[in-house]
Amino acid sequence: MKNIKDLIRWTPDLSVGIGDIDTQHREFISILQKLAENIGKNENQRIEDTIDFLEKYAEVHFNLEQMYMTVFSYPDSIEHINAHKEFKKEITNLRKKADKKQLKIEDVNKKLKSYFFGHIKTIDMELASFLIKKIKI
Repeated sequence: MKNIKDLIRWTPDLSVGIGDIDTQHREFISILQKLAENIGKNENQRIEDTIDFLEKYAEVHFNLEQMYMTVFSYPDSIEHINAHKEFKKEITNLRKKADKKQLKIEDVNKKLKSYFFGHIKTIDMELASFLIKKIKI
């Protein structure tokens, strides 16, 4: 298998153009890398700790995006918030697998990475495009 940092990494096409959101997205990627590395080393306590951190960080990040949506009256906020709920479910699923000692790198690489990157490239890009127009007014 390739190095996990090659599989889960920041690329320029993930930039939404809003500094604090991009910074937090980079941190998410770092957390996913750390989670995959801990799974690869079979470090159960670190896996649990990283999932805990991921869960808390997701809440911080989602609150930031939701603050932007509220302040600028984003018309698609309900859809976006529902997408955040789906991401939280994915984290819960990771935790369940970790609790059973069945979590694999592929779970992070396929499920969470594809969901997270897909979310950035679609829903977050739409939000950012809306915000950039509003902020420049």
